[in-house]
Amino acid sequence: MRFWLIISLMLSVWVSVTTAQDAPITNPDTCLAEGAYDPNVDYFPEKVTLEYTTGFSVDYFNAYKVVTVTTPWNNADADDVVQYLLVQCGAPIPTGYDTAQVVSIPVTSAVSMST
Repeated sequence: MRFWLIISLMLSVWVSVTTAQDAPITNPDTCLAEGAYDPNVDYFPEKVTLEYTTGFSVDYFNAYKVVTVTTPWNNADADDVVQYLLVQCGAPIPTGYDTAQVVSIPVTSAVSMST
C-alpha cells in the first residue's frame, strides 16, 4: 500500500514538472491562502496524458485529481482497486471517496517505510 502511495506522489511531482512549454497557467506550488478557494478555478491546468501504461489512471477535477490503481499487485481482483485523492492544499476534501487515501498537494515531504 505504501508503495503505491509513493508511486502516486512521484506521479504528482512528475506531472508538475513535465508541462507544456507554452502553458500560461501552472499548477499552484503552495497552499491556497485562507478563503482563496474558488470552486470554479481549475487548480490543475497541467494534466498528464498516459500513453504507455496500464494499471492506473488519473482523473482531473478542479481542485483535486484521483489516481486509480486498477492493478495494485500481481493477480489483483477487480475489487482490489486502490484510489488516491490528491487535493489542492487549502481546498475542501470532496465527498464520495471514503476508501481513498487523501494526499495534500503540493507534497512537501514523504516517508517510505517499506522494503
